Amino acid sequence: MHARPPLGHRFGITSAQVALYDVGVRWGLGDAGAALAAGRHLRPEQFETRERRARLHTDMARAYVQRGWPEPAIARLLQAHRQAASEVRDRPSIRRVAAELVQRHRQVPGARELAAILGPTPS
Repeated sequence: MHARPPLGHRFGITSAQVALYDVGVRWGLGDAGAALAAGRHLRPEQFETRERRARLHTDMARAYVQRGWPEPAIARLLQAHRQAASEVRDRPSIRRVAAELVQRHRQVPGARELAAILGPTPS
């Protein structure tokens, strides 16, 4: 259930949104373990928009990359693509993460699918 926004505010802030923000801050600070812990109980259905659901997956993917765990990172990027394709395909920072994963971990399940999503890499 989503909280109603306070009077004068356009949208409500949920505990899931705060936790997702925490995930982003923690991976941004380089603390992958804390980011993964902060996002452990988050589920896509807690977010109203496809873009926000994709953001959950891309932020968790970045934390997995920092941790050196390519398989869950690739899986999360594929989930993000299913939620909002442009978040993976067209966002430069996510595209770089995805391309690096594909290049370094070609044999990881999902890497070929992710490579196909990215298409040819520019020379």
